[in-house]
Amino acid sequence: MLSRSDRSASGSHVDRTAKTQPIYPRLYRAYVGAEPYASERTVFVEAASHRAAIRKIANVVAALEMRLPETVEERIYNCSSAQELVDDGISEDLELRLFEVGWSGTSAYFVEEPLFLVTSPALIRKWAQIPGVSHV
Repeated sequence: MLSRSDRSASGSHVDRTAKTQPIYPRLYRAYVGAEPYASERTVFVEAASHRAAIRKIANVVAALEMRLPETVEERIYNCSSAQELVDDGISEDLELRLFEVGWSGTSAYFVEEPLFLVTSPALIRKWAQIPGVSHV
């Protein structure tokens, strides 16, 4: 029997042993936990490492919320590289795997309101092309 991670969104088998070329080698995604004054955020950031991604996200969100970066850093969790997201995802389109936030059987759910801290608009354009996602 195949697990969720062994099937693509269309139900076909996905070879988890094949190495894929990094799509965005310096891209990370993390979540910033909600506070009474701010909702949970999904953040995409370009950084050299997991640690650098967390620091960069903390600094930007702290500026947005007028908080100290240290207090925001405590709320950051599930920091994953683009490669980790691709490896764990189920969408046939490898780039769409970056935006998957949950699964039900062979269907993927995608992030609704991401915060992009990236230099290239390509990632934003890709997210905007996801059908059925509210692009508020």
